[in-house]
Amino acid sequence: MADHVEICGHRKAALWRDIDCEVLFDKLTNSHQRERQMSAWDPVKALELARTAVAYVAYVLPPDATLETMGRADKSVLKAEEHRDFDAYADALRKLCRVGRCEARRRAA
Repeated sequence: MADHVEICGHRKAALWRDIDCEVLFDKLTNSHQRERQMSAWDPVKALELARTAVAYVAYVLPPDATLETMGRADKSVLKAEEHRDFDAYADALRKLCRVGRCEARRRAA
């Protein structure tokens, strides 16, 4: 696994397990709020958030984890994307990261 992560266009030395998904998403969504002008849906920012969320979940989630809980969270992401609601999309991706983190902690206990 790489020892760097890109957050808001800046490469940071970090391990995924040391990154708090809440802080990560706050940085990504706050930068979007500052850049947002006319359109509430920004496909480039949406892709950046999705990549970040998937990378985070892929790192923290054990290979033998139950994917049922992840599937429920993923449906929220797809619904928000379908409605092109960036705020709901970011919240759904944040929830997906939380679910992945909780499942990882449950497996480690």
